[in-house]
Amino acid sequence: MAGSRDLARHESTGERTAAIGHSGALPGESEVDQTGLDAAVVELNGIYAAKGLETAQAIGEAVLGRFFGGDAAAFRGRSRGHVTFRQLGKRADLQMSYSFVWKSVAVAEQLRVLPQEVAAALPLSHHVLLLPVKDVHEKLKLARLAAEEGLARDDFEAHVRAARRASGAESKAGRPPLPAFIKAFRRLAKLRVQAVSEVVDQEALEAARMAPAEALVELEKARQELQASLEVVTQLEAQIEDWD
Repeated sequence: MAGSRDLARHESTGERTAAIGHSGALPGESEVDQTGLDAAVVELNGIYAAKGLETAQAIGEAVLGRFFGGDAAAFRGRSRGHVTFRQLGKRADLQMSYSFVWKSVAVAEQLRVLPQEVAAALPLSHHVLLLPVKDVHEKLKLARLAAEEGLARDDFEAHVRAARRASGAESKAGRPPLPAFIKAFRRLAKLRVQAVSEVVDQEALEAARMAPAEALVELEKARQELQASLEVVTQLEAQIEDWD
């Protein structure tokens, strides 16, 4: 049964790849393809019911196949301008975060370059740690080390950071300072926690009972502001995931 599903998925991916033809145009790239978008949500939600590395690989390959003709290079170079793909991040019925979609594509591409026996020996958490390592030979060396020694996540992270420092990809001083926007969102999160704790206070609820219409108006304003902040966070996640 699993083999039949895999065969159907590969055939579906092949059909979408062939549909690109010689024009170079990607499905839904310049105009929102609502049918394709709906089908993508259904497909990705179905895959997301599974867990772990297989899930990430299946999600990543599904995105590459449906939107980018199975070509990881097309994803890296054209994902920001692909309007249908970008709409995934705005779909409330997508049962995973948009950043997980991006991460899954990166993991799927990484799995293409690692030997199957090495890749399969590592959990998803280790594959995610490997993503910033761009040199394929160094990536394989680290993956083999983790697989052969059975490194725990924290130990493997230390090896990856050491390798990146040695290659000059990471400052020897340690983690870079937090960007200002991350500090700002952390302050916002603290304020949100404080505000919510005050709102659910029983005395505050009793006070709102005296003017429910006004309270609903303020809650709607707060909801819209939180939604706007969430959209900004989603866009930042997508942009950072796309950095090499």
